Amino acid sequence: MQSDSMNRRQTAVRAAKLARAAATLAGTAAVAAICAAPASAAPLDVAGAVRDMNAARAEIGCPSLAASDQLNAAAAGQSGYMASSKIVSDLGPDKSTPADRVKATGYNPKGVGEAVLVTAPTQNSRDAVKAWLAGGKSKAYILDCRLTDVGIGMVSGSNSQSYWTLVLARPN
Repeated sequence: MQSDSMNRRQTAVRAAKLARAAATLAGTAAVAAICAAPASAAPLDVAGAVRDMNAARAEIGCPSLAASDQLNAAAAGQSGYMASSKIVSDLGPDKSTPADRVKATGYNPKGVGEAVLVTAPTQNSRDAVKAWLAGGKSKAYILDCRLTDVGIGMVSGSNSQSYWTLVLARPN
């Protein structure tokens, strides 16, 4: 009986955290949408970035990634959070994880990978992809043939830095 009660409580706590993450995501995505980028900031070119990642994936025989509006929203929300907080991290508001933020968009993931990056405002989407492909977990996520969908977000912070988030996932 106690284990049923504990399971219900844990489920309720998880649901509350997810609801808070969704509310925060909606708020940070709105901030990202209205945040004025400096005149020198390079625009976000999701299609170009996906094309560059797919070229790298093709070299190892992976299928092409498909851009996802839901993953773009999750990425934009995290970039907005990082730009406003000046914290560069995979953890978001209320310690939300990449999977929490992806689920908050309505996407039902079987696997999720996220990479974050801070650049000068003159860096563009192609520069971000080059940095992610330079190594580490971001390269591993991009070249993981099991991940099929991608989202990218970039928000310019008040400190003239660009905050980038790459989210890759596959649906359940």
